[in-house]
Amino acid sequence: MAILDGIILFLIKLGLIVITFIYIVRLFIIIPYIWWTYDREIIKLKAELDNFRKKEKTRHAPQPIIDARVNHKARNIDEQLEILETKRRLLLDRVNLFLSISSIHGRN
Repeated sequence: MAILDGIILFLIKLGLIVITFIYIVRLFIIIPYIWWTYDREIIKLKAELDNFRKKEKTRHAPQPIIDARVNHKARNIDEQLEILETKRRLLLDRVNLFLSISSIHGRN
């Protein structure tokens, strides 16, 4: 009976260690990776578009020309943003799938 209690206690400790490891990996590896790879680039692109809009508004040109240049730049940046946001979303989906699968296996 003592051996069975020892095995159960060992399995409980092992399960807690695995859960703690998953949370530590998520906190210190996955979240900074997402920020470094995707969020930082998204912020740069949005700032670039904002700076371009401000710069174009100070130009001495007819308003339709300025609007056309800003819209063209906005379309290009929006395409890049959409690609980055899609990649970010796919990575988060994969991480959530992994966490879901690991929690399902942990329950069985």
